[in-house]
Amino acid sequence: MMYFKAYNSCIISAPIEDVWKTVRDFSTFHVWHPSFKVGTIRNGDPSDRVGCVRDLVAGDGGVFVEQLYELSDKEDTFVYKILESPLPMADYYGRIKLTKITDVNQTFFEWMAEAKVENQEHFDIITKVANDVVYQPGMKALQEKFAGDE
Repeated sequence: MMYFKAYNSCIISAPIEDVWKTVRDFSTFHVWHPSFKVGTIRNGDPSDRVGCVRDLVAGDGGVFVEQLYELSDKEDTFVYKILESPLPMADYYGRIKLTKITDVNQTFFEWMAEAKVENQEHFDIITKVANDVVYQPGMKALQEKFAGDE
């Protein structure tokens, strides 16, 4: 068993309140993230209720089932767990955390994750998909979304 860990960050040219409003809604990930085309919350649950489950459909048709594990408006952070995925991994937890950059009224965006993988081949697959399909395109999309708001 091996452990996959990822850390990605960027600066978004918008106030933290605006960025948080966009990313905290667990039901709208697919709206701002270009790699996903459909996202729904199961059972009509509120999208900000810890424990709610969302189904995400990736652009290639892969389905991810994720659960909101923690949510803090005070700390501008949330944690989610992937329950089902087409990827060869287990016990995936992801965290998005925002921090206010006070001197320029911008947002420091952090995206962290960890998961268990069986071997080096799976580790390499997860690393490539995580960076090339999830983290980098998602952060770039947020930067572009808010760049137009200036």
